[in-house]
This record gives sequence, structure tokens and C-alpha cells, in this order.
Amino acid sequence: MVQSVKAYIQSTISYFHWALFCCLALLVMTPSKADAYARTLSQNITQQGQLFTFNFNNLPPATPSGNVTIRVDLYGNYDSSLEYADVYADKKYLGVHNGGSYCNTNVTRSNARMRKSFTVPASMINDNRALEVLVSNSSLVTASCSTRRVTVRISYTETPDLLMSSISVPNTTGYGSTLTVTYNVRNRSTRAAGQFIVGFYYKDNSVFSGAQLLGSATIASLGANTTTGNRTINLTLPNTVKAGTRYIHYFIDRTNVIAEGIESNNKGSKAFSITGKPNLRARLLTVSPTSGFPGTNVTLRYRIDNSGTTRASSPFFIGFYFSNDSTITTSDTFLKAVTRNSLNAKAYYPGSTTTASITVTIPSNAPIGSRYLGMFVDYAGNISETTTGDNKRSTAFTVVAPKPNLRMRSISVPNARGFGSSVNVSFNVENNGNGDSGRFIVRFYYGAGTGTTGLTALGDYTINSLPKGSNTGTLTRTLVLPNTVVAGRRYIHYFIDYLNDIAETTESDNRSSKAFNVTGQPDLQVVFLNRSVSSAFPGSQVTLTYRLYNAGYTRMPKSTVVGFYFSNNGTIELTDSRLAQATVPILNARTYRPASGTLSINVTLPASAAAGSRFLGAYVNDKNPITEASTTNNTRAVPINVVARQSDLLAVRVVSQNATPEAGKTFKLDYEVKNIGNTTLTSYTVHLYFSTDTSITTSDTRLASFTRSNLAPNATHKGTRTLTIPASAKEGVAYIGMFLDPANAIKEGDETNNKTLTFVNVRVDNDGDGVTADKDCNDKDKTVYPGAKEVCDGKDNNCDKLVDEGCPCVSGTKRSCYNLGSGCVQQSNGSFKCSGPCKVGSQTCNAGVWSACAGAVGPKAETCDKVDNDCDGNIDDNLKRSCYTGPSGTDNLGICQQGSQTCAAGKWGTCSGETLPAK
Repeated sequence: MVQSVKAYIQSTISYFHWALFCCLALLVMTPSKADAYARTLSQNITQQGQLFTFNFNNLPPATPSGNVTIRVDLYGNYDSSLEYADVYADKKYLGVHNGGSYCNTNVTRSNARMRKSFTVPASMINDNRALEVLVSNSSLVTASCSTRRVTVRISYTETPDLLMSSISVPNTTGYGSTLTVTYNVRNRSTRAAGQFIVGFYYKDNSVFSGAQLLGSATIASLGANTTTGNRTINLTLPNTVKAGTRYIHYFIDRTNVIAEGIESNNKGSKAFSITGKPNLRARLLTVSPTSGFPGTNVTLRYRIDNSGTTRASSPFFIGFYFSNDSTITTSDTFLKAVTRNSLNAKAYYPGSTTTASITVTIPSNAPIGSRYLGMFVDYAGNISETTTGDNKRSTAFTVVAPKPNLRMRSISVPNARGFGSSVNVSFNVENNGNGDSGRFIVRFYYGAGTGTTGLTALGDYTINSLPKGSNTGTLTRTLVLPNTVVAGRRYIHYFIDYLNDIAETTESDNRSSKAFNVTGQPDLQVVFLNRSVSSAFPGSQVTLTYRLYNAGYTRMPKSTVVGFYFSNNGTIELTDSRLAQATVPILNARTYRPASGTLSINVTLPASAAAGSRFLGAYVNDKNPITEASTTNNTRAVPINVVARQSDLLAVRVVSQNATPEAGKTFKLDYEVKNIGNTTLTSYTVHLYFSTDTSITTSDTRLASFTRSNLAPNATHKGTRTLTIPASAKEGVAYIGMFLDPANAIKEGDETNNKTLTFVNVRVDNDGDGVTADKDCNDKDKTVYPGAKEVCDGKDNNCDKLVDEGCPCVSGTKRSCYNLGSGCVQQSNGSFKCSGPCKVGSQTCNAGVWSACAGAVGPKAETCDKVDNDCDGNIDDNLKRSCYTGPSGTDNLGICQQGSQTCAAGKWGTCSGETLPAK
């Protein structure tokens, strides 16, 4: 239907229709509130099926988030379903307006249905501030009614419309300068604007995108159809500014707090000129190393800056040169260049405290001696600068004669058995330096690992010369391995020019190592074994002497042990009785332990050893911690005749129940005796002794003697005896010994095991206060001991490291004192302050009691002597006295009477006020 209506509209529009449009009645509605806007247009129906165009122009902007209401009122012949109108806004179809009653005059009547409203978005108005509404009557709508017309009314909420009324920007030199911008913002809407922000930006061109914010101005409000008037803002240009015509951009309401119908006019720009120039400077240049030979690569570290007020915006080049002098020009030898696309004003590259680096090569024809490396910033002159006098910098460099560099090109080492093996080492030394080499020596070493410590030198090879770029070809050196070699993966080390005869470019590649395998193993043997006696009792001690040998071709990798055994036959096995062991330290190949002579160890025959011909043996590496070439030769045995015991007392042990007995006091001693013979002992004597040394004899102080009976073979007697430490015993270590059968009444197989002892720490109480010296703080004073009552006697009676605590005073101490009334006053710190001749005395503490105050001087009656005799702080106290200078015996007779004298400066004044006899 819409398409048919559009076709009809196009076919019926004629010149006549447009002529009728000139007769439109324009009605403007008064807004209902300050921010509302409404306008009404009306046209009469003059023909059947008529098309009406309503143009609303110069409209104020509408709220972007709101809608525009289009109300269409139809007056006339719209009384059937075929009598209607189609409504369009800006060529967009809005809908159909159905007919109503015939020749209606009241469109607002409830059943008239002749008023209809449509909504369109605010953008229809805000795009061009205009709106075109088309109303197209259907073909059956006639002009027969007297009230025939179409009325269109638009209404919406109006918004502010902010734009820049004027702006001016002065020219400037560039970065760091203050730019004062004068501007005037206008609100051309009938609605006032609240607070908004105007942002100001810098950019090289007039396109806003990517502009840099320089500052903002806040405008509290802007009334309808008013301007802010001229305002100013001071802006500081960034260091990215470039010389030439540039732009200050503005953005009104940059935070979008004001809802405007038209936002497209909030931005703009103003051109201005930047007159300053960049100034590129070479600020720093160093070289590492500071010397080298021709062809050497060196590292230059450099820093540049732009001290100008504008950015160096075009690419420029930093050239690096080799020069014979410190003045760098493009005539010097060019080495390399780097490109910088730009550098901001007052900026550094790479930073104010950092440097960039570049590697350059010293020319191969560089003359020997002191030379220079330099840099030339913008050597091609691409940047127009304020000055070019500071674009260069140089640093000293010493060109030295070329040096050789010796290193091992190849080396091979064959596997070897071990100690004494001849190893043919094939090697090739090359000189990859820039100079020829003279005579040097290659030294070879043996090492268990790749580390360079603990090596064994094996031999040298002398090379008389080696030109640069050449090698020796394959050389051979035969080396003999030392007896320190260890089985496994080992190393032949080399050190080229080990005497440092040749000065090289680098010394770090002169030494390294080559691995090879040592296939031999250690082979431990007991080459000698003997015993101290040929016969012995079961349980007796025998001394064995022995010597070991490593018959293998490699060193032991770690220590081991040699075990000593008792056997019933000459074959020593691990199942035999193991008596003792000794450590075997690491032995080199083909070496003895000890190097000469023998070692010894004491072993004890098993107490259960049967009588007869038996064997003592040594078994080296019996625990097998190391791998050997052979283990069949690790043992050796010697015969020993075991003699059966008849009777044999064994002093097993004595133990004091008190490790610190006191002299003159009792203590308890535990003892144990065993019969290791094969006959029952009916009785035996036990003596207990006190000794000052470890040798228990019958000359020592006997503490007790007693007899025990009936001790069967392999049985034990145990007991406890109460003994007394001799009162004369000295403090310190002493020994309590047990001596069995001291009179040798019993014939024993072994008389050497009848004694045993233990030690005690004897404590003494020298002063008899009941506390021994080890606990008494003064064992020579019976009034001093821990727990004693503290007495005020100047001693630490209770041993708490405090003297006379709780006493009024400490004996022997002194203090100042004063007890003569006025004259001396005691201060808060205990001292005294005295006046005149008064002075303090002193007291001494005796047995915790202060003595009487002695030596104090107190106040006296004031006399006329220029001294503060009464110690009240005043001298002579204005003393007065009676006086009479008349004849003796005449005062107070008749008219005669006494006068008075006043003391001044220590002397009596004249007598005044007296009446003398008449002359």
C-alpha cells in the first residue's frame, strides 16, 4: 500500500499544488516550559487526494536522548475506511492516519479519531536543524467540507548548543614558553547550559585526532543566547612541538556533561607559528676498551640531546669516525652511522643518565699511537639548527701493535692403565691473532677433574715460533702418569705459554683439558703381620704389627679399613671373630702404609677362645668400600698359641655413687669382680684404695679390705661398700681403686687384670661452715656461705654477690653530714649547701651503723669582723651596741647617758647619741 501511495504522490504533484502552499497559515505555539519547544503549521484542503508538504526550518537542537513528537490533525471528509492520510517525516514513512467522522470540526472529541501523534528521533532535527513532514490524503478525501484543513504540530525538549565564538593564539618560540590563548564561547540555544569544561590541545595539523591536551578551563554556566566574553588561558607547549605553522585545538564540553542536540560544532582549531629551532648536541662519548690493534672491534657509548625549543622532527644521522686528532670532520675515516627519526626539545637520547652503544672496527691501516674516535651529530645537515658548533665530540684511543692469540686447535688423549703408563698426547696449537708469536712452552698436567687446582705437572713441549693465522700441525708428547692417578674418567690438562712469555690479545683460551679413561684399579695387600707374644690366655691383650701395600696401578679413590680377626685356622674369613679395625687412608699406586716400618694395634683375644694353636689375621678392605683389581690377596695370618687359664680374677669395674664426695665424709662405691678362670675360687681378698694418681698400689691410702667366697668360673660378684674420703684429701680429681688378691695368695694365669679404678672430684670444706669450696664464695670464712644470714659486717655473707644488703649502710663507706642546726641546708640530691664559715662534717659506716657526724662547723654569734659568723647569709647583720666615751663611772648619772655604735665593713663606727659631762 505504501508503494502505491508513493506512486500516487509523485503522479499528482503539480504546479497548482505548490501554488497553494504559498497560502499556508503559520501558527507558532508558546512553549509550556523554558526548555520545551513547539511549532504548528496548517494548510487547507483544496482538491481531492491532495499532498501536503510542511517544512520546519531553523529549529533549535533537540535533546539527543529524546524523541520529537509530530501531531497531525485532520479536518474534513474522513468518514470511511477509504478516507485516510499517509504521514512521512524527512521522506520516512511514519504510518497511516485513518479517517473519522464526516466534516468533523473537533479533532479532540473522544470518538472523532482525527488527531494522531507520531514520534521520530531527535537526530532528524539535529542533523540539519530542519524537518520536512508530508501528509498524503487518499484519493477519496475531497474538499467538500467547509472545515477542510490539515494541521501539523512538532514538539520536543530543547538543548543548549555550545560553539566557539572567537579564539586567538599568539606566535611563540616553542617548548617551555607560555602561550596565552584568548577565547569566547557562545551558547546559541534558548536553553541555558550548566557547568562544562573547555579543553585546549596541541597538534601539528588541523586534524583533532591524536591531539595532546595542554590545559582545561571550567565554565560554571552559560545562559541562553549568550557568550562567555573574552577569556584567557595560559598553556605550556610540550617538547614535541615542531617549528612552523601549528594548531591549538579546542574541545568545548570535552567531558560530555552537557547534552547538546548538535555536538559536531564543539571542536575546532586555530593556527599559530612556532619560530624556535632545534639544537642537536653531542653530550657524551666513551670507548671500551681504550686501546686496541688495527681491526679491533670496540664499543662506543654515547649520548646526545636537543637543547633547542622545538623538536628535531626529520630523520638525522649520527656519524662515527676515526681521526688522527681530536677535531672530528667528515674528512676523517667514516666508521658507521645510526639514524634517529626525531628528538624532542630539551630531550636526551637515550636518556639523561643512560647511554646508547654501537660497535665499530678500528681501520686495518690505523697508525700506531694516540688517536681519536669521534661522533658527528647530523653530519649530513638534515636539521636546521640554532647552531652546529656543538654537534661533535671525540674520545682518545690508543692504537697498539697487533698481538698473537695462541689456543689449542685440537688434542687427543688415549686411554691408559694407570701409574707408569706412557700416554702419547697428539695436539695442534694455532695462532688466530693479528700478530706473529715467538717461542713459547706448552705444559701438560694430570688432574682428577676439570678444575685447575691440585694438578700434577707431567711434561712440556717447546714451540719456537708461530706466525699469525697458522698452526703447528699435529705434534706428539709422551707423558708418564703419576702414582696419584685414580681409576675412571680423568683429564690431561694443557697450559699454552704457561710462563706468559707471549703478550696475547686474550689469555683466557690458553688452558683447558681433555678427558681420557684410566682403566686400572687399586690392589690392597697385607704384606707384613706379626704378634707381640706367641702364646696368650683367652681374654688377654696382644699387640699386632702390620704393613699394607697398594700393588695396583691407580690410587685409592677413598679411604677404607683393615680388620683384625681371631681364627681357628690360617684362612682369614669374614665369619671369623672380628677383634678390631684401623683406618687405611688413601694410598697412591705402588705405595706402602707406612712408607717404612710398621704400624701396631692392640687386640683382645676372645674370652671364650679354646686352648691350642690358633691364628690372628689382618683383612684389608674387608668391608669392600672400594673396587680392587683383586681381592684374593687382602689377608694375612700369624699363629698364636692359646693357653688355658687355671684361676683368674678380673677386676671388672668400680663406680662411685657420688662423683663429688667431700673430704672426711662417707660415700658409696659399687664394685664388680668376675672369675674368668676355669676353677672355682673358694675365697679371695678385695682391697679398696684412695689414690692421687692412676697407679693403684698397696702404698695408697686403703679405705677398706674384705673377703668374698665361692666364685665359680665365669661367675660375677657385685656389691656396694660405704667408704670415707680421707679428711686430709685435697680438692680436685682423685682415684678410687680396687686391688684383688694383693698378696698374690691365688696363683692366676694373668696377674695383670686384678686392678681397676674410677675417678672422683673431691670437695673440701676448709672453714667448716658446712659448704664445700666449690659452692662457697669464701671457704676461708665460716661466716660466709650460701644461705647464711646477711650481717652488716662489710661481707657478702650469703654469697649473692651483694654486700650488706638491707643494712642502713655499707661498711667502710663515708657520707657528708650536718647536725648543727642552721647554716647548711641539705639539697634534693643529698648534698649540702652551706653559708659563711659553716661546713659539713663526715660519717663512716661501721658494721652497718653510721658513726657520729665529725668535723662539722656550725653557726656562732655574729661579731663585727666582716664574717657571716651565724651563717645566715648576711655579714655583720647591721650589729649595734651601746657605747660611752665619757669618764668611767659617769654614764647614766645626771644628764650623762650612753650612745650607740653600728658595725660597718667589720669595724665599729663612732659612738653617736651619747651625752657627756659638761666641761
